[in-house]
Amino acid sequence: MANELSRTFEADGQEITLNPNVVVRYILNGNGNVPESEMAKAIMTCAARKLNPFSGDVHILPHYDSATGMNKLTVSPSKDFYVRRAMANPRFKGMEDGITVIAGGVVHKKKGCAVYKELGEELIGGWAAVYIDGYVRPMCVEVGLSEYDQKRALWKSKPATMINKVAQAQCLRKAFPDDFTGTYEPAEMGLDEPNGNQPFHHVVYCDTVPNTDGEVLVYPDDYDECEAPAVGGEHEKAGVEPVVEMEAF
Repeated sequence: MANELSRTFEADGQEITLNPNVVVRYILNGNGNVPESEMAKAIMTCAARKLNPFSGDVHILPHYDSATGMNKLTVSPSKDFYVRRAMANPRFKGMEDGITVIAGGVVHKKKGCAVYKELGEELIGGWAAVYIDGYVRPMCVEVGLSEYDQKRALWKSKPATMINKVAQAQCLRKAFPDDFTGTYEPAEMGLDEPNGNQPFHHVVYCDTVPNTDGEVLVYPDDYDECEAPAVGGEHEKAGVEPVVEMEAF
């Protein structure tokens, strides 16, 4: 299996060779309890997307599947890697992102990740908009906090930062599928971003990674001051019409 699945490619200016023995020994810390199909998927994804799992920007994460007693693998770049790879794409023309909060029964789309609880703000989601050369309007994504928050360490202490990461990763993947299809930021799986190549052996694998492709409500340049409802759900407020388009830069 090692020779059949071995791939050599260039990433970050370095020649990288990945095969099952290398992945098990140096990335999974000796945990070889991985089906051949999962190993092939991880290696082929790294080779096709030119991802270097030794750089710290990309992680191959094992997820224990209780149904089979084996690990499934997810190729998971960090948020910073998504942004750097996008910036290297000549079609990338910028990105805006932030969080969604509710205060006094009114939903606000905010830039950045600051939640002012002393002002009555409650975090309910995150959003991102990516500008692409040749497109009239940006590619937009909005995600809900309750769908992703698994109550892990960073999700407890920095929920706004984590849900913002999810929105950015999904929006960049949607904008540039050739660069990012088949990869998922750790926050999208409810995980903290790992330090180094430390695997997650006790995370129960889900058959599908949550993926929200709905449009984010985006407002004009002063939209921090705008008030508009979320689409549907208990936070919807009648009589307020959201703006769903944003002018390009």
